[in-house]
Amino acid sequence: MSIMPKTLIHVADSLAHHRADRAQRHQLEHELASYSTPAQRSDLEALLDQYPDADTEPVREILSRQGYRLAG
Repeated sequence: MSIMPKTLIHVADSLAHHRADRAQRHQLEHELASYSTPAQRSDLEALLDQYPDADTEPVREILSRQGYRLAG
C-alpha cells in the first residue's frame, strides 16, 4: 500500500471522529437547552459543583454560551 492511500485513510478517520464529536456536542447542547428556567439552571449548577471543574468544563462552557444567547 502506498503512502497516499494510508494518508487518505487517516484523514477520513480523523474527519469521521470529528463529525462524531460534533454530533455528541450538539446532542449535549440540545439536552442542556431544556434547562431553561433560573431554578433549573441553579439546580444543574449545584449538581455540577459536586464534580471537579475539569470534568464539568465542557458542560459549563455550553451553559455559559446558552445563557448569553438567552440574555441577548
